[in-house]
Amino acid sequence: MNTVTLSKFYEKPQFYLDEIVKSNKETILIKNGKPYLKILSVIDTNPKNLLKDSIIFEGDIISPIEVDWEANS
Repeated sequence: MNTVTLSKFYEKPQFYLDEIVKSNKETILIKNGKPYLKILSVIDTNPKNLLKDSIIFEGDIISPIEVDWEANS
């Protein structure tokens, strides 16, 4: 985790944002000596992990269920 003062971040924001994306590490902005803001990259630099854990197996979704339905006319 990197830390940068807010005043230094304001001087070169594009540089710091590019560095955050390149390193894929979160960065804490410091204001008046205290943590003020956390910035992290949402871009996954490894495209193989793009859809990792995005599919959930719910069991057999094709077979009919054993539930009687009633309809009101």
